[in-house]
Amino acid sequence: MDVVDKFYKEAVEFCQYIENRVITQDSVAELLEMLMTLYIDGLHLPDMEPDSVDDGTDKTIENVKLKMEIPDYYQELFNPLEDEEIVGCDLYDDFLDIRKDLLKGINEYDAGYKGNAIFEWKLGLNEHWGKHATDAMRALHSIRTR
Repeated sequence: MDVVDKFYKEAVEFCQYIENRVITQDSVAELLEMLMTLYIDGLHLPDMEPDSVDDGTDKTIENVKLKMEIPDYYQELFNPLEDEEIVGCDLYDDFLDIRKDLLKGINEYDAGYKGNAIFEWKLGLNEHWGKHATDAMRALHSIRTR
């Protein structure tokens, strides 16, 4: 299985996991591993420009209500390299934002546009879902070890 197909499978698995499971203390380690795997494998996706096809594959991504029995609020710095104030963050929001970005690529992949899918996943890793994933990993680690 190539890196793109592997990432696709992991992205689908993550989305289904958070949509269909109650996230409890017992599932934190598994969720943490899924996020780490997505992040690492996302780093190995090739750099790619999107296909120039626009056939309406940009499906509306339905909102879901997550079921969580773990603390979801935590504190973080948006940029740890800058002198910034601590801000409040939310695992619930992190999971939904990661899901939304992954689904954009999943929809493109399912429509047969691998180039678009790779572009969406890499862009999201570098600009949006990667930040949510790394913040969530740190929070999940704290929950797991408390």
